[in-house]
Amino acid sequence: MANSGYNPRSIRPKTGARAHYYEGYMEKKDAKDKNFKKYWTGILGKTLYFYNNYKDVQEIEKLDLENFVSLIDESSSANQTEHRLLLKLKGMEVKLKVENLELRELWKGFILTVIQLRIPANLILLPGHLCMLREALDKEEQRLNELMNSQYNRVNGDDKPSCFYRVSRMEAQALLESNPECGNLLVRPGTDETNFSISICYKYCGQPTTKHYKVKMTGKEYVLQVEPPRNFSSLTEIVDYFVTNTQNKLTPFEWDINYEERIILPQVDDESGESTLIFPSPPPVLPKKPNERVLPAIPTDPLPSDQDTYDLVDEDANEYMIPELSHRMSPLPEIPSRIPVKPKTPTNANVKPKTPTNVTVKPRTPTNMTVKPVPIAGNITQELSEKLRIQRMKLEEQ
Repeated sequence: MANSGYNPRSIRPKTGARAHYYEGYMEKKDAKDKNFKKYWTGILGKTLYFYNNYKDVQEIEKLDLENFVSLIDESSSANQTEHRLLLKLKGMEVKLKVENLELRELWKGFILTVIQLRIPANLILLPGHLCMLREALDKEEQRLNELMNSQYNRVNGDDKPSCFYRVSRMEAQALLESNPECGNLLVRPGTDETNFSISICYKYCGQPTTKHYKVKMTGKEYVLQVEPPRNFSSLTEIVDYFVTNTQNKLTPFEWDINYEERIILPQVDDESGESTLIFPSPPPVLPKKPNERVLPAIPTDPLPSDQDTYDLVDEDANEYMIPELSHRMSPLPEIPSRIPVKPKTPTNANVKPKTPTNVTVKPRTPTNMTVKPVPIAGNITQELSEKLRIQRMKLEEQ
């Protein structure tokens, strides 16, 4: 790509001059000119400023790009080495010419960036040029934000209509076309510090159509730029004028700020494919009962296996013997005071614990009961002695 021969960014800034996003020599020709004229040109915001040379501070002409339509390359059949651009605005066309292809792509990039607020992707540019476009885009977005904030603050609180929004021309059009149920008229900041705009949207032949009207602020009055111009004391009066003269076909745009009270989810039937709306509800949270009993923790110790042993606790056999009868009665078989406790078997276990065969299970004497020996009289009658003898004989026969 050919070198441009100069670097506009290296030129010493002039005192009191505008800080252009980009500047350099360019030739311009419009309907009133017969030939191209060479100017030192700078771009700032959506405006091209033309100077006699780079030393001048005051421009001799400027071109507003607010009414931009298109920017295309213009090929010249007479001279293929010329690099021209055809800039189309509403109601006029302007031809621009630069020295080489690099400058043509660079000027095209700056003009489209400030108009579309994005870097074009179909240009032949170097990485350094793309960085320049990125800087210009950041400055333009910052300028627009400061401009909108200053315009919004200049309007008194009582004079701000409910349909006033700090949006651009493109954003207002998209907002009205995509939300017709919220209204079709809004007030927004204009392109400079003294203007406002009225944007309306209506359907014509089934298609949404958007129109914009300029409102100029002169002192304490607002002038609606129509034929003939009309003066109003506030922006609210201008909104009422539009609503009244269209027989309420235009309504102020009120953004819907209502919130849903229930969660709605679509559910699709797998068999029929029909979709229905469901209202899922969370499970109710039960209040905690006072003095609620806390269940004990589940033990983590392993269950006893078949190899576990059972220890028998033998108590003193003479604890319940009668001293007076011990010399006349043969000792009875000892009865264990405790029996082994059979462990609980889980319901899902296939193997049941086996009971040892060498242990005789007999009734268990409660451990929490204290058995006191019954006192027997010292003199035993003949009848009682006979009963004891018979009982002893029966035990011996068994």
